[in-house]
Amino acid sequence: MVPARTPDSEVNDWHLDLVELTVAKIAELATAISTEGRIRRYYEADVKAAIQKSLRTDYIVVEHIKPKLVQSLKKDGIDFPAGSRSSF
Repeated sequence: MVPARTPDSEVNDWHLDLVELTVAKIAELATAISTEGRIRRYYEADVKAAIQKSLRTDYIVVEHIKPKLVQSLKKDGIDFPAGSRSSF
């Protein structure tokens, strides 16, 4: 397992480095996904609200988000907290 470097510390804990894959490793991954995975559907408005809440509460730190993603989120109507480094 290799630590991820995303703006969301909880997601970083879920990260797996998928390199040097073998048939056995792919089969193990597929088994894990099929036995432990679950599918959920979310409405766009709910996802936006979750992102907004995460930004407001500093669960996701704006300064850790890549500038290109910040621009994309702004285009999608996500508001960034005042005073944050979000004017990329």
